[in-house]
Amino acid sequence: PDGWVMVPKRLTAENGAKGALSGEFSETTFISCLECFGDDDCDTCDGSGRIEIKVPVTWSTIKSIWDKGIEYFAAKPSQEVK
Repeated sequence: PDGWVMVPKRLTAENGAKGALSGEFSETTFISCLECFGDDDCDTCDGSGRIEIKVPVTWSTIKSIWDKGIEYFAAKPSQEVK
């Protein structure tokens, strides 16, 4: 139907998914500033004591999310109505 597409059940390097999706997703997190640990005069963190970094989402996590989506949207056998 309109708005739907066919996709592979599993993500693999062989079907091109690993190359297409690796490095596409990240999460933002904060770490302690390694220069000052909160010094007001720090040029690296502007005195906040924290630095924002982007952490890539792992390939294993991407596959797990995909698997959950496939599980949710998989066609269910139709129920017999009596």
